[in-house]
Amino acid sequence: MRATEPPGTDREVGGALLLSALALVVLLASTWILVAIALQDAPVPLVSAGRSVFVVMGLGVLASLASRRGRTGGEQDPAVSSMDAAPAVPTAPAVPAMPARTTVLLALTGVTGYTVASTAAIALAGPDMPALILTLGPAVVMAMEAASGSTRAHRREVVATLAAVAATALYVAARPGGGAGGGHPFAGAVCALAAMLLISWYGVAFARANRGFSGSMARRILPIHAIGVIPLMLWAAAAMLGGDRLTLRALLVLVLLGIVVYVPVYLLQHRIIVRAGATFNALLGLVVPILVGVVSTLLGMTAPPGSLQWCAGLAALAAMGVVVISRTGGAGRARPRAHGAAGAAENRGAAELRGAGETGGPRRTGAPRETEEA
Repeated sequence: MRATEPPGTDREVGGALLLSALALVVLLASTWILVAIALQDAPVPLVSAGRSVFVVMGLGVLASLASRRGRTGGEQDPAVSSMDAAPAVPTAPAVPAMPARTTVLLALTGVTGYTVASTAAIALAGPDMPALILTLGPAVVMAMEAASGSTRAHRREVVATLAAVAATALYVAARPGGGAGGGHPFAGAVCALAAMLLISWYGVAFARANRGFSGSMARRILPIHAIGVIPLMLWAAAAMLGGDRLTLRALLVLVLLGIVVYVPVYLLQHRIIVRAGATFNALLGLVVPILVGVVSTLLGMTAPPGSLQWCAGLAALAAMGVVVISRTGGAGRARPRAHGAAGAAENRGAAELRGAGETGGPRRTGAPRETEEA
């Protein structure tokens, strides 16, 4: 995107954010199906550790490529840069590396804790109850952000988010027949509640620690996943000593799940968290149960939704649309509110640099609010 065209910048940034959001929703929906398939042939510890190990492998390759490009000064591969890194703003201050304590806490909550709790919830209670509890995530994240004072959302976004949460919960609860549970609904509900709280805190903490970051996201999140996978590997090793095994089909599914699906999911998720906030990222997750329900119906896997479920799903999508349009249509205007004086100073610095560098034309003072790509 060209710095000499501020009027188009907000639209391009909003369009890139919208495309990233759509891609993330599709990938997230596929994870539910693949996890369910893997759990048919392998126990929870092996599935949890296996998918995380392959995620670390994929992120490691991308991080290595990013480091090599940084040393050689070579151009970045567009296929990788579209997800992994955003071009840095020349005048933006470098975001320091996360402290070791923050990295460990993020690893234990967002990787170890969430992976164990969410996978166990599906195994114990089936997909429906965990999906219902996880729909509360955006409301919890919004409350955490408000309590920490990190962001200030428009009143219409708050109302729309709460409406989307309520409508999605009704959609999940009204699902005809429901999915097959594991026979332990209470334990599954506890695990799902833990997973929701852990991932909610993770999103808010990561956004606060990485505000303004625009480099290689693979390098940024690799230490988090590398640390978080260690307890999962120990858990899997104990399960294997107890006699658990991984079938070839489950292994292939985990390779696909970890490298092909979860690596781009995590890159997109963390970029969206940094650019649009943790609440916006959590809100996108509400589309997943609706999309999975529609696809399952089209494939003949579940009964068609009833009228109540259709109404709830449409209401949820409409409420989400209000927030999405607000964030993608006014991305440039929302950033100073979310990032305070630091974001405003960054924008002023970019405007001054462009004005000083122009020759034969008037000095520009209107800086685009954000020049990152997804």
